[in-house]
Amino acid sequence: NFYETLDQTIKKNKNKSSMVLIAGDMNATVGKRNNQNCIGKYSKGISNLNGQYLIDLCESNDLILSNTCFSHKQSHLTTWQQTRTNHQNKIQHTRKVIDYIMVENQYKHIRTNARTYQGTLTISDHRPL
Repeated sequence: NFYETLDQTIKKNKNKSSMVLIAGDMNATVGKRNNQNCIGKYSKGISNLNGQYLIDLCESNDLILSNTCFSHKQSHLTTWQQTRTNHQNKIQHTRKVIDYIMVENQYKHIRTNARTYQGTLTISDHRPL
């Protein structure tokens, strides 16, 4: 329902005098680029169901996932991180890209960079993008 409502909102508000810009925690992993125009060449991971919904949304509305378009080291790509101790008392880190900044493809020239920042004073497992 979320992606359907978002799609309807985008289509309803899309016109020549405004720009569509969406940013947020989409709980989606889009994975590596596979003939999708909305994914840049610096994406990673394996797509999940929400990732497919997000790809479909972006493809149908000509949006591009900005933070998949710039080359950065791993720590500047990760938007969510979880640290746990496993049953053998070893520390395990899980890092994912689940937060995105989406902009209409026709405005992609205004993007200069997209990356995350660590060490900020926030109480969250997400990194500011």
